[in-house]
Parts: sequence; C-alpha cells; structure tokens
Amino acid sequence: MGKYIMKRHATRLVSLLSLFVLTGCGYTYIPDVVENKEFITKEFLDFTKEEPNSQVFGASDGYGNGDPFGCDWSKDNVSFDEENGMNLYVSKNGDTYYGGEMKTLTPDGLFSGGYFSTVMKPSNVTGTASTFFLYTGDPHDEVDIEFLGKDTTKVQFNYFVNGQGGHEYWYDLGFDASEDYHSYGFYWDISKIIWYVDDKPVYEVMGDVPSHMMRMYTNFWIGNKSNPGIMGWMGNTKDEDLPAICSYKKINFADMDGNPREVPSKDPKDEFNPDYVVSMYELGFSSNAHHTVTKKTDSYEVTFTQEEGMYHYIAPDGYAQLKFGEPKYAEIKVKNLSDFAYDFCISYYNSTNEYVGLDGIVTSENGTSYLRKKGSTCLYYYFGAGDTATFKSTLADGITKFSKMNIFCAPNSNTTGSFAIYDWYVYDVDPQDNKTPEEVSTISLMDKSYYGNYQVETVDGVHNVTFSQSPNAFKDLKVENPQDIEIHEPKYSVIKVKNTSNYAYDFTLTFRDVSNSYMTTGGVVLESVDSTTTYAKHGSTAEYFNLGVGDTATLKVFINEAATSFKLIEIIVEPKIQTEITGTFQILDWYIAQAA
Repeated sequence: MGKYIMKRHATRLVSLLSLFVLTGCGYTYIPDVVENKEFITKEFLDFTKEEPNSQVFGASDGYGNGDPFGCDWSKDNVSFDEENGMNLYVSKNGDTYYGGEMKTLTPDGLFSGGYFSTVMKPSNVTGTASTFFLYTGDPHDEVDIEFLGKDTTKVQFNYFVNGQGGHEYWYDLGFDASEDYHSYGFYWDISKIIWYVDDKPVYEVMGDVPSHMMRMYTNFWIGNKSNPGIMGWMGNTKDEDLPAICSYKKINFADMDGNPREVPSKDPKDEFNPDYVVSMYELGFSSNAHHTVTKKTDSYEVTFTQEEGMYHYIAPDGYAQLKFGEPKYAEIKVKNLSDFAYDFCISYYNSTNEYVGLDGIVTSENGTSYLRKKGSTCLYYYFGAGDTATFKSTLADGITKFSKMNIFCAPNSNTTGSFAIYDWYVYDVDPQDNKTPEEVSTISLMDKSYYGNYQVETVDGVHNVTFSQSPNAFKDLKVENPQDIEIHEPKYSVIKVKNTSNYAYDFTLTFRDVSNSYMTTGGVVLESVDSTTTYAKHGSTAEYFNLGVGDTATLKVFINEAATSFKLIEIIVEPKIQTEITGTFQILDWYIAQAA
C-alpha cells in the first residue's frame, strides 16, 4: 500500500525575498515506489571514495552569475577528502569574494525525472547559502533545496517553471543541519515534486511543475552586498568568518522506474590513440547557398541562414572518400557565436546510407549545451548562446565509409546565426591508412608534358615552375592531353610541391572529366614540413590549398570514382597580393591513384 501525507500549498505574496506562506490541508496518495527505501538510495556519486569524473561532474570557474550573487566561481574553492567528501568554500581574495560550484556536464548528468538526494552538512556562516538543486537555463526550470547560514534549523524548498518562481516553502527540521550530515532530496516527475529529509517525505506540490530536462548542481555562495533585498534575506557575511565551508558526502539518484545511472569510470577520450584520429577539420568546409564559411587562424567560422521548417546542411569537404577500419567516436568542438540558443544537429550515415549515430556526450564550458534527444536521423544537441561545447558521438559498428556526415542548425525560425568549428575528428580503433590505402595503382603525372602560361624546367626529375600572376587575370599550368590517361575508378591525386617564392599563396588544383564536369570532392594536406600549408576550401572549380612560404607540402585531392578520363588537369596560383607578382614553385611528385 501507499501512504498518505499532509500536503501544504505555499503561495508567495509578491516581494522579492519576503515570504508569507499560506498553508492548506489535504491528503495526497504517494505511490509505493516513492516510499521504497531501496529505490531512493541508488548511489550516483560518492565523494568520500573518489573525486568525480570531470566529464560528468565539474567545477564552475572564472565567472560569476551576477546579482543577487556576490561572488565569482573558482575551481580552487572545491576540494575532496575521504572524511567529508566534497567541500565547497566561500572565501575572499583582495576585494573579490569567491564561491564553489559543481555541476553535471554530460548526458550522464542530464535528468528528466526521478529521485535525487544528497548527504550534506551546510555552513552556519551568516550570509551564505548551501544548496542542492536541478536547473535548466532556457526555459528556466528549477527544483531547489537551500540552506541559509543564518538559521540552519530550517531548509527552504523551492521550484521554478518557465522562469516563474514564488513557490518558496520553509521546513522546520527540528535539528541544526550544520552540526552533522543528513540526507535531503526530492522526487520529481511531470505532475509533482515531493521533498524528503532523511528519506522521509515532508512536503509535496502537484500540478504545474518543471517539465524540461535539467542538470544537477551544488553550490555555496554569498549575496551581493549592494542588494538590500538579498542582504535582508541572507544576512551580511563578515570577512573574519571566512573561509566558510559546506560539505557533501554523496549524491544518490534513481530514475522513475527505480533504476540507477551508471557513471563512466573515466573519460572515453582517455582511450584515444592520436595515431588513429582521422581529422575532418583538416578537410575544410566550403560555402554554399545557406552557409558562408570563413577560414580563421584557429577555426572555421560559419554563418548560416535558416528557414523555418527547412534543414540546410554543411559537411567536411571530401569526407566520403575516406576509408575507416572500425570507427567508434566522432568529436566536434564548436562555439555558438549567435546571441540565441538553437538545436545543433549532427548526422552520421554509413556507406549503405544507414544512420549510425548512437549517443552523445557533451562538455559545455558554460553549462548551457546538452544532448536534447537522439533522433532517427541525427543527434540533437541543445547549443547555448555563446557557449563553447564539445559534442562527442558514439557510432555503430561496421562502418567503412560515411555516405553522410553533416551539420544542420535548427533554431525553428527564419533567422541568421553563426558558429565556429575548432576541431572535428573520427577516432578509428583499427584505421585504414588514408594516405596510402592498399589495392591501388598509380599513374604518374611527372612524365607528362605541360603547357600554359607558366614556364617549366625539369632538372633531376624535379619540375621547376616560374609563374607570373594577378588576382584579376589568372594564368595556369595544364597537363597536356589528359584525355589520353585511362582511369579505372580513380581515388585521388597526390602532388608534392615546394613553395620557393618569398610569399604564401593559394595553390589550386582542377580535374574535369571529358564532359567538363568538375571531378574533385575535397582535399587534405598529408604533410607540411614547416606546418604552414593548410587546406583552404573546396571550391566550385578547384581545390584550394594555402601554400606557406618556403614550405614543402604533400597535397591530396579526392576524385569522383565515376571519372574514366579527364579533359582538364590544371594548376593555378592565386596570390593574395593585389598587384602583378612573379614567383616559383617545384613539383617534386604528382600522381593519380586508381583502383587496382
């Protein structure tokens, strides 16, 4: 049988921090599952045994929440020991007050309901707040347990729904919480919240309660001393009472079916072998009708135009030509440059066009990005405004190539926004070598004749090329009679070049088939001796590489396998200087790889 408890309804008569509680009486049935002791004590994190995995529960650092908070968060205000577990501090350094905050960061710390509790001992220093709560920023849903240091014989229960608060309720504990550890928690589903003290239900609300997925927080803070309302509620902290401390021994969690959540023993990235990482970032990204891509020093900046109800994609150039052994993870690091949040969606399909994105793990610098849902065609990540986040996607087995690998942004309105791509790679535990794959034969272009506006002199097997070029009147170097080169399922072309000029420039490669169709699908820098040559972009007529001054680089462009012969194979130098210039480069090797 279930149990009946008294229900108290708390109403706030509008005043920021002055509470006037009206109570009514009634009896509400609590299901057996909520009363089950085993159900509500499933361990999530035990801080007395070990520090939490930083990818699951991490410290806030280097910023503040603003008024009514009167402190900044510092990771140095968090410590761990076997006796007390996790300790959060409030301290002062110079004129600045610092507090401690820990929050969940990944899908293992994103919750949609269940039982949540902590074993904690709050601080009794006046002016401080020791807390345990769930929160999501947009929309603002929240479920709170809060202790004020000025009176730790009481605890405040509170919640917000879509930014609306006013539900504060003070519960008289009958003991001083700062003197020993006790358990405080709540059960939450879409119809009710039940708060607990030492595993016993003490207060319940029903009806309009939070309905969005939320993250778990613990924090310890002081109020803004210039805010008289917050000072009246919390009291003023005396500097001689600092540093102050509150402690948490453990956190328990069970979902609405009574199941615990497994916490990864370590970050999966620890298993990565960098030799097995295939970079999508190095392939580059090209502008299209709905995305403008600008290559920055350390990122690709993407501006997108989105139409409501329409999805427009951007993908790495030439990714479909890559081969894999047994890829397990794909990870992309991005920053939302817009002033609004939106869904950032990533799709991964194998060579037979089956969706292969299984799950996602999120590291969010601002704590405002998370995996919103796993769809049938993509992983939907909620991307907070201004946040920098890493979205790590686990992949299904059996992938050798990707037929689709793309991004689309879904703000669900007609709008323009932007984001930056800092890194994107696939971790392949049994990689194919994309530099020199097996079962190919090569056709050398070094023994062909060249013609055009560049001068070629061959010495000891090296082609020394002299060119003059203007940004407004491009000249070129072409392979003579390329239609005579018979190709069987071409894979790629590799050229090794050295920039012997005293400036960098765009070095472009064009391959057209006999019907004059552009036949390359992307490019990658296989080697750059000076690390100054980069793949610039996949254009509508050529692959663009920025060839560094004096650098020797090996450049690879992927060729559409449908080509059987070529009408045009061409090199063009595109200087960034707005004058006529003369320069030189050397072709050290150049070949086309085809199926054996």
